[in-house]
Amino acid sequence: TKQLIDSRDGKEYWVAKLADGNCWMTQNLAYDLKAGQKLTSADTDITVGGTWTVPAEGTTSGEVPEKKNTPSATTAYSWNLGWPYVLKTPAIRTDCSANSGDNFEQCDNLQPVKGWRPTWVAQDLVEDNKSSYSAINVIERTYDAHYVLGNFYQWEAATAGSGHSVSGTSAGAESDPAKFNEAPQSICPKGWGLPKSGKNLVESSALYGLPYDRDDSFYALVKAYGYGVDQVEYVPNNGNAYTAILTNGLQNVFEAPMYFVVNGLIHPIDGYMAKVGFTGGYWSSTPFATGPYVNYLSMNNDSYAMALADGFSGWHAIEVRCLAR
Repeated sequence: TKQLIDSRDGKEYWVAKLADGNCWMTQNLAYDLKAGQKLTSADTDITVGGTWTVPAEGTTSGEVPEKKNTPSATTAYSWNLGWPYVLKTPAIRTDCSANSGDNFEQCDNLQPVKGWRPTWVAQDLVEDNKSSYSAINVIERTYDAHYVLGNFYQWEAATAGSGHSVSGTSAGAESDPAKFNEAPQSICPKGWGLPKSGKNLVESSALYGLPYDRDDSFYALVKAYGYGVDQVEYVPNNGNAYTAILTNGLQNVFEAPMYFVVNGLIHPIDGYMAKVGFTGGYWSSTPFATGPYVNYLSMNNDSYAMALADGFSGWHAIEVRCLAR
């Protein structure tokens, strides 16, 4: 485990080598965008033309809910919901929805920590034998930065403008993963990118368009901690497209070393945030077989369930965990 600094804005992130052998950010990405901003391959995961210019709607907003009348698979909205908020109790299910205009202050499980110190700063102060910082006791006024909510991104924003041009499964992808298309770039720092979805936690089939890839993917990560079964071992559950397979003794995904956050989602068409502290989702680079949908890592705080889910509309806004290339 180490702490790295994003050279683009100075924000700090915990990273760790996890059981799948890959290096992951163990915090949610919180990189703000601004309309007209040019992201380049010099410091960002940009591979198409060397530059992505953030579109007119692309400035990261701090307002929730904020209704967007015309979001689509090509819009690149994102939200920074009041840096920083953290979940007080990451492993306790609490549904904080904002369908009726609620905001973060009305969500009991969300803690505003403005003026508090993240764990690494507090640790540094303790090691230097300093017990206070600006008259605030750093032992009492600290937070675990792993649980900062981070930013919510539409898929087009998360893929740095490349998502809309990527189609789903090509013919024969189930037997040849090389034929499965992936978004080629992301807003992750250079040397990092969006993970693939990998093979689903259920039977993979041409119907669902899910690849057999396991390296550098969400599937490889959750499989390493005991989630999911191989295709030959799995009996489909009532024909559902995906199901989380649970066994006793699984690693708690909301604690060390993965520190996933049940961050909910933003529904920009109707202008609300929902299910914060209840369910969570993270974008992959992998589009669904048909339509403007994307495979993503889904989880449920009630049962520590995880599933690689398909069919999530790219115009929803969820969060990003970057994977070292």
